[in-house]
Amino acid sequence: EAVTPPDRVPRLLVIDACNIARSSCGPKRESVNCAGLLNVIRWLTVRDFEVNAFLPIIYKNKHNANVAHVFILNKLHELGIVSFTPARTARCERPALVNYDDLYVAQMAERHGGCILSGDRFNDILVNEQYKELHPVLRDRLNLRFIPTPFDMVEVGCDRLYKKEPTFIVDRGGEDDVVQRLYAAKSSPCYKKCLQRRRVFTEPVRLRLLHSLDELFYELAEREAIRPITVRIEEPPPSPSCPQSVQSPFMEESIEDQEEETEEESDSTLPSSDLSLDLSFLDSILSPVRTVSESSAGTPPSSFSQWHLPPLEELDFETMAEFLDSATLLELWLSPIVSR
Repeated sequence: EAVTPPDRVPRLLVIDACNIARSSCGPKRESVNCAGLLNVIRWLTVRDFEVNAFLPIIYKNKHNANVAHVFILNKLHELGIVSFTPARTARCERPALVNYDDLYVAQMAERHGGCILSGDRFNDILVNEQYKELHPVLRDRLNLRFIPTPFDMVEVGCDRLYKKEPTFIVDRGGEDDVVQRLYAAKSSPCYKKCLQRRRVFTEPVRLRLLHSLDELFYELAEREAIRPITVRIEEPPPSPSCPQSVQSPFMEESIEDQEEETEEESDSTLPSSDLSLDLSFLDSILSPVRTVSESSAGTPPSSFSQWHLPPLEELDFETMAEFLDSATLLELWLSPIVSR
């Protein structure tokens, strides 16, 4: 039976990885943060977008001080998401190649009717008439901003977020223009190119990719000694865009056990977090994160001033070791005044 083509098709999203990875670090953009790049890739994949990213080969080097979490790049390259481009200069500042990562990004998006994600304005290409066929796709690019989360790694519904939550920036054109950049309608001249590309990115392929990205997230958590926090949200209706998540090896206790443990330890809780997206007009399209109703609670560690101790000269080390750790002992001995 003939399959009726959809009214609109999600475009291929091509990421300027160097720009987006630096933006995920914050305003200072101090390094190419591969963990932030992983954060964006999974955030888009769970929303049913195919993602490709391009990064100069010089960042595939663990000795490069300008890049963090290099091990992620190799895994993303094996998954076929990240491609490495030649550097613009070689050693001794000798010019190496004319083409560079911005051209790879633009040409990939133009070939498949995709959309570019970058904060770069690409002025050096836009003023060059040699690349005038790339100018439309460069002008229709989208940018991302990153909202800090209250935890280093948080699981919210279908999302796995590392320190920040990405979201689209709505600039000129308004909301309808953003939807047109993300999706190709039947009336769009690049609809056939998008439809042809979409046939390769099937649902089984997307689910396998999400599984691999989740494993990479948990490897990052293990390397950084982070325990992911699960934030409870309102139950959404069943949707194919929300696949079954990989069970985290760090979540040994259920949410109910954590709540009971919290009630026994302390009545104080961490402030609840709101991880909802700004783009409310994309609610039905992108299945964004909903408003948090409950969050995992924790008890702040007690400081040494809360201990009621006899004079230090009356305590031996064996007695102290029964209820104080080494760090607290050191703080006690070095402090000029001990609170009683």
